[in-house]
Amino acid sequence: MKRSIYKGRSPRRTPAKKPKFWRSLERFHTMGLRLAGFLHQFKTPLHVIQSQAELLLDDEDLSQPLRQSLQLIHQNAARLAAQTHVMMEAARGSQSGTEIAPVEKLMEEICLAAQTDCRKRNIAIEKEILVTSPIRMEPVALEGALHNLVNNAIEAMPEGGVLKIKTYQSSDLCHVGVEIEDSGLGMSSKELGRIRKPLQTSKKQGTGLGVYITKHILRRHHAHVRWASKPGVGTKVTVLFPMVMA
Repeated sequence: MKRSIYKGRSPRRTPAKKPKFWRSLERFHTMGLRLAGFLHQFKTPLHVIQSQAELLLDDEDLSQPLRQSLQLIHQNAARLAAQTHVMMEAARGSQSGTEIAPVEKLMEEICLAAQTDCRKRNIAIEKEILVTSPIRMEPVALEGALHNLVNNAIEAMPEGGVLKIKTYQSSDLCHVGVEIEDSGLGMSSKELGRIRKPLQTSKKQGTGLGVYITKHILRRHHAHVRWASKPGVGTKVTVLFPMVMA
């Protein structure tokens, strides 16, 4: 008969470690609670920005460059207000409304908003925004997702470069395509795999949520996303949306 090595003592139990998935889930839950509180507080200063921009735009003596800058501030404040409303409604269990519209208008607005950052970083924007068939979209959410992809491309070119943005009709006449390409640092296959996971980032001040949230929004639009990248050459993101059939 085998004799217990514990000699009457209860074996010491090592606390079970939580799987990585559950730890990540807890972090998401905590972030969700904090985000809800932040959004509630965020509405007030955002309203101040919108109202002050409107007040300044009433001045007929504004120079054209200053007027354009104020209009951009007002438009982006309105976009943030709309996104905040959508997120608050989602927290209450409401579903976002969709509409049928062409994607090129969104891309033109995103290019306009990106001009200042590109100018500061010595980045040239090459646009090929073609007229395409409409798609079904949640305008506020989709603009945020595509804007995030453009921002990622800009941040990948700290020494300057070329940002190419293109919309097109696919050859199968069933999809509408958006391409965002940079001539930046590029990524290895390992880095490319890591950006698809939540809370994984190579940025010093990144959260690792940008691409994850973007993919989630694009999935809601039934879009197919493709990343192609090469270190030292750059990265191209292709998004294919299903066309709305008549």
